[in-house]
This record gives sequence, C-alpha cells and structure tokens, in this order.
Amino acid sequence: MFGALTLFGLLGMVAVASAEPIALFAGISAWPTQAIRLAAAVLCIKLAVTSSRSLWLAKRRVATDFGATSNGSTTWTELDKRADLASRWRRTVGWSAAFLGAIVLTDLFFGLPNAPVRGAVAHWADAIVAWVSRAAAVVLLVFCIDAVAVRLRLIRWCRNHEVRFASAADEPNRAFHEKREIDYVAALTTEESRMVLFPFMILLILVCAKHRVFDDWHWNAPIIAVTAVGLLTLVAAVLILRANAEALRSDAVRTIDVDIAKLGHGNDEERARLLSYGTDILGCRTGVFATWAGNPVVQGLLIPLGGIGGMFLLEQAARQ
Repeated sequence: MFGALTLFGLLGMVAVASAEPIALFAGISAWPTQAIRLAAAVLCIKLAVTSSRSLWLAKRRVATDFGATSNGSTTWTELDKRADLASRWRRTVGWSAAFLGAIVLTDLFFGLPNAPVRGAVAHWADAIVAWVSRAAAVVLLVFCIDAVAVRLRLIRWCRNHEVRFASAADEPNRAFHEKREIDYVAALTTEESRMVLFPFMILLILVCAKHRVFDDWHWNAPIIAVTAVGLLTLVAAVLILRANAEALRSDAVRTIDVDIAKLGHGNDEERARLLSYGTDILGCRTGVFATWAGNPVVQGLLIPLGGIGGMFLLEQAARQ
C-alpha cells in the first residue's frame, strides 16, 4: 500500500510540473488515464503475488487431504516440481520476456499509437506508465496461462496412469479411487478457475483508461492483435483443460459401469454403492468441473462485455 501511494504521489508531482492540463472528464487531460494505468499495474502485481501464495497453500492442503502418489513415477515427480513456486516464476519471467519482446517488435514495425499528451514531461510519463502497465499485465497473463498448463499436464497424466491415495489406502474398491481422483482434480483446479478471471478484469481497466472521456486516445490494430493473441491463448488453455477433465470424468464413469456390469445377482448393496460413486462423479461441480454458468471463460468474457455497457453510459453522461 505504501509503495502504491508513493507511485501515485510521484505521478501527481509530475502532473503538476508538466504542460499537460489536469482535468477528469473534460476530454483534454491524459493524467486520469495514467493514474488508471498505474492502478492496473499495482493490481496486477498484487493479484500475481496473492495468486502465487494461494496456489502454494492449495497444493499443500490438497496434498494433506488426499496424499496422492504414483508408486515412484519419475514423471509424477517432475509434474509435482513444475507446480513449485520457483519453477512457476522462472517460466513466467521467461515467457513474459518473450511476449514483451514481441510487443516491442510490433511497436518498432508498425509504430507507436498516437498519444494525445503535451510537453516532454507528459510524453515521458506516458511512455513509462504505459510500459509498466503492459509489463505487469503480461506477467499476470502468463502466470495464469502457466498455472492452467501445469494442471493440464497433470490431468493428462492421470488419464493414462493410476493414482493412489494415502487417504484411501485400505479401500480396495477401484470405483472409490476413481471418485477420489475426480475430487482430487476438482480440488487442485479451484484456484486456477478463479485466477482465469484476473486478466479479463485488467483488460477492462486498461480499455476504460483509454476512453475518450479522458482524452483523444486511439487504439492501433497491432496492439489489439497482440492482446487478443494472449487472451485467446488463455481461453484455449482453459477449454483444453476442461475437455481433458471431462474426458477423465467419462473414463471414471465408464470404469464404474464396467464394474457394475460384472456384478452378479445378489450384489444389490455393492451395486448401490457403485451407483452412488458414479452419481457423485457426475455431480461434481467444483474447480474445472464447474457448470458453464460458473465457467471462468464465460465469466471472463462477460467482464469486458459488461464494461463496454458501462463505458457507453459513461460517455453519454459526459456528453450531457
């Protein structure tokens, strides 16, 4: 909080010392845009740090609750290491640098968008704040994509290998382990499902920051294209994750159906038990198995769409 207040204080001093007018909704000042951009950058950093800690805590909690193992599989160990915070941030920094490099090349090739700022101080402030907000948004986006990719690898592994749970070590019933596996995946992907919304929230803030109610801002096609590629990558990753999770659920239900078919007469109690497991598996609606109404992709897409309506109302109010 102190760092954020310091940044805003510095921005305020720069604004006072520049030739750029200070106004809110007059359509002649770039400073409201810079303040919103700076706020978005601070929010990106906060979300990335808190999400990182949430993923770490979730991993520890799920490990304690389920005690999942794979009988010493090297691949399982590697997948578990990929979920470590240090590994996550190494990949995030590397891919973020590559993404920002692509943005730099786009700017060099197509040119920078026109910035309606006045004076050298305002130009420098605009360039610095714009790049800080871009970098922070890219880091958050890449961190979210990496989190989804880690879970996708794990789910694909679970589809082709047997996972045993220490919490059910004395349970010989294969159907019970299938149910635990679905509960395990749902618990693991709860935080990721929530995180997917963050880049869409930041996108809405940055789009609102360049609204003409503040100044004569423009968007150029290359920036829109690069932003769309990043967000579409996240959407595609989430949809692929959902498809693989549903395939894992279908495999579990199919296994239970086979076990039910093998039962002979007089096994009504066991049949009822297996049917109960199958019902629980099909009824799981948490994490990656959430309904489409609660799907993070649908909710994420609705955030900017709802923001567009709000921006329209803001523009109409400014015209009055």
